[in-house]
Amino acid sequence: MISNSISMGLGRSPLGLNQQVAGGSRSSVLLSRIDFEPCDGGGKLSTEALRAKYAPLSPSPVHNGLLNKNNSLHKLGKPTTNGATTNGDAVNGGREEEDGEDGIPEPRVRLHSSDAVWLDWRERRRIGAGLINLGNTCFMNTVIQCLTYCPPLANYLLHQDDHCTKCKTINFCMMCELQRHMKRALEKPGDAIKPLYIYQRLKAIAKHFQFGQQEDAHEFLRYVVDNLWKAALANYEGGVKLDPASKETTVVNEIFGGYHRSQVTCMKCKEKSNTYDHFMDLILDIKNASSLEKALEKFVEPELLQNENAYKCPRCNIKVMAQKRFTVHRAPNVATFQFKRFDSNRMFGGKITKHVSYPEHLELRPYMSDKHGDPVTYRLNAVLVHLGASCNSGHYFCFVRNSNGSWYCMDDSRVNQVSLGQVLNQQAYVLFYVRTPAESQENHTVKKSNSTATLSNRNSTSEPLRNGQL
Repeated sequence: MISNSISMGLGRSPLGLNQQVAGGSRSSVLLSRIDFEPCDGGGKLSTEALRAKYAPLSPSPVHNGLLNKNNSLHKLGKPTTNGATTNGDAVNGGREEEDGEDGIPEPRVRLHSSDAVWLDWRERRRIGAGLINLGNTCFMNTVIQCLTYCPPLANYLLHQDDHCTKCKTINFCMMCELQRHMKRALEKPGDAIKPLYIYQRLKAIAKHFQFGQQEDAHEFLRYVVDNLWKAALANYEGGVKLDPASKETTVVNEIFGGYHRSQVTCMKCKEKSNTYDHFMDLILDIKNASSLEKALEKFVEPELLQNENAYKCPRCNIKVMAQKRFTVHRAPNVATFQFKRFDSNRMFGGKITKHVSYPEHLELRPYMSDKHGDPVTYRLNAVLVHLGASCNSGHYFCFVRNSNGSWYCMDDSRVNQVSLGQVLNQQAYVLFYVRTPAESQENHTVKKSNSTATLSNRNSTSEPLRNGQL
């Protein structure tokens, strides 16, 4: 990043000068003495968007407890007098952070309370409107429907926060657009509407999306969630500069976000090195898996690092054989799983079309860092399905679980009630599971009115449902 003093001395704004130097049109500035300043993050958004789109195949190795190339947090164990190890100090950009109980740094500022997430529907409604296809927009329609019937997100946008009245985002705000759409769609049961507000903002969601062209529904989902996160950050009014950990405490992170741990164990000295990464969904390989549970088992299966892929242990200071293992370290309130069905290297077509089973109720505890804690259970809430040979062709539709517990097939403008058996027998592409804490059954009752029933806490109607965080 070019310093303000040089850029202003040349009569240029810092941003404009940076762009010109990068393009080669101001090479003369490179001959001058340059005083470097820390980057203010101006170029960070584009790289974060790319990271959200792709899954790393080979995470960067741990080096002396510092951040790796994708800003993941590395933690190295410290040797004690008896040869055992303890967790080291968290390091984030060269600044020490206070660790939480699970090893993940505590944020300076918490933007949204983790206990303020309502997992159950706060209001019972009839199924809402279908969405008219505006020309190869089934990918968009399915994602919007899955999010509309995601209870924690719908509760926040419809009951807990009127985002639009205090929104500070200029031009396009994904949160405002989705809030406006939800209210409109849920007020028109039995009807079909055009999602024009969101469709007209397609280029604002992602510049490379083309009007009239089929896109990958999972990719669209990731960009929508990323834009929701940016909108939540934009409303921050505090005077303290947000650290990376604080930026991961928005309502969007509290709903969809979790953390996974990558642990590398040196087979020689038994030193353990932990890397914690925030995630909004889990991408699962299904080549050798017949079910969601089998795919999760493969995800957490230990990998041996040896030969040319050997691990350089910072304690032994040599390349050694090591074991690497991924686990879910902090579970999300809404667990989103994508099955990797598309592979350009396959000989006869790029899609894995086999059926991969998935349950109505999922127990995530066996795939977590701590296998022996309380149960972490989920209930299936939406299934996004793709028909066709390529993610950029074919047809998308979805199944959603309504607030009354019934399942509906949302196929563009067509809305039909279906059985659970039909839902569980699909060629799923993306699965949405909502966490089901035990206290939701014993602490909540249903208050009936003429047309709706509102879920409320027995002790206080103003208190949100606790999310059962670990």
